[in-house]
Amino acid sequence: QILAYFKPPSVSNYLTTDSDNDLVWVGRSANWAAKLSDLPNTHATWISAAVYDVMHESVKLDGNKDNMWEKRSWTPQNGATIYRSDHWWKL
Repeated sequence: QILAYFKPPSVSNYLTTDSDNDLVWVGRSANWAAKLSDLPNTHATWISAAVYDVMHESVKLDGNKDNMWEKRSWTPQNGATIYRSDHWWKL
């Protein structure tokens, strides 16, 4: 899973598709999601710091109150802070 959280504008997709309701997202969210998806497949989930910062504590910490996310510096993106995790929860 790749998550990037920003408030991008959306524009209608004017390409020929099977649906008239398709949307294309532009802006930082789409850009970061594409770049995060190119990271090595070493962890199940990568998120931006913007996502991490607004997440509820219940999805940051496990039952022992240990952080489930590893903070990383993303060198190719000017040292931007990102997080990765392999934790899974039962629903």
